[in-house]
Amino acid sequence: ERLPSAARLAEVWHGRRPDKYGVPRLEADRTVRSRAPTGPAILTFSGGLDSAYSLHRHTRPDRGPDVAPVGTAMMVAGADIPVGERDAFARAYARARRLTDSRGVPLVRVTTNLRTAKQNWTHSNNTALSAMLGLFRATRGVGLLAVGFTADEARRWWPADVEDPLHLATPAFPVRADGHEADRFEKLGAVGDWPEAVAD
Repeated sequence: ERLPSAARLAEVWHGRRPDKYGVPRLEADRTVRSRAPTGPAILTFSGGLDSAYSLHRHTRPDRGPDVAPVGTAMMVAGADIPVGERDAFARAYARARRLTDSRGVPLVRVTTNLRTAKQNWTHSNNTALSAMLGLFRATRGVGLLAVGFTADEARRWWPADVEDPLHLATPAFPVRADGHEADRFEKLGAVGDWPEAVAD
């Protein structure tokens, strides 16, 4: 019997850090057939290089057929910038908005206080961001997590970017890591002809 996604992810986390994470027992009272996902993608967007690269890649007119169009970008208050630092977030949001506006993609703001709880954000960020992307599953077909490493680099230094999205996806709302095909230098080169990205 297939384990719920959360249970599979818990086993992965336990395997990485058995000193820190146990494996909870999770059972579903019932299941319902999920509808097929529809609509364009929603992309996590910090306004940094990785998310700018992903937005660029998914909004280019010459993108390949396997590159989903992005219909919405999502910026999270309480992720990179603590939830209480409203002025700092407002400045970052304004810069990010210039990038998304230049590509005709709306930028939505989501707020979380998760980082105020005692936890390790570097372990939980993909799970938290995926949950927030899932808030839009009624109108968006896939959630994209902008990642910072190639797949080979991530396996060595940041395995959560490779492993966790596989367990965060569901048939009703796929979640994918985006950006593994390019390293940081290649990403800089890719956005180098985008004036708003260069400026902000």
